[in-house]
Amino acid sequence: MKYLLAVGACYLDTILDVDHYPAEDEKLRASSIVRRRGGNCPNTLEVLQQLLDLNQNANPVSLALCAVLPLKSSSGYQEIEASFAPVTDLTHCICREDNSEPASSYIIRSRAADSRTIINYNALREMSLEEFASVADELGEAMGCCHFEVRSCPPILCRDSKQVAVLSFRDVYRMLLEGASSTFVTVTPMS
Repeated sequence: MKYLLAVGACYLDTILDVDHYPAEDEKLRASSIVRRRGGNCPNTLEVLQQLLDLNQNANPVSLALCAVLPLKSSSGYQEIEASFAPVTDLTHCICREDNSEPASSYIIRSRAADSRTIINYNALREMSLEEFASVADELGEAMGCCHFEVRSCPPILCRDSKQVAVLSFRDVYRMLLEGASSTFVTVTPMS
């Protein structure tokens, strides 16, 4: 079975709903709090899993995440792992043994303004090229598709380092269902 490997940041989001944004030094009680896993690649894997669940008889691919995560014994890692279980393979993640906090977003959502403010925290060292190369070498021919979350690049399909075509997720999914056998890479810019 081929892997669809998603490479990018994985966050734990804490979302606070408030009636209005607080003024400086104002105390304000949130009306609700939600804690969930976030990040472009983890969210993409979740959507792909839902699509694959619709086609249970034609599952041509295993989903895997390659992200920098904290210490495996940390509560943050365990919360992320539980949010993916048992479907997405996390064995290709890079765990930073010197850090117990995952990348985190704190989101204040105002009902009055119908908007949100996001504050990010991430003390995890970025993944190095060597670390990713090790994961790619380990997967070898089993890697059917590799999706990268990047900050400035058009969505492209690469074969042998040559740009071939712009693809949507629908195109990628169709190719997987049809049993695409060669490795291809999608690169999606973050907004």
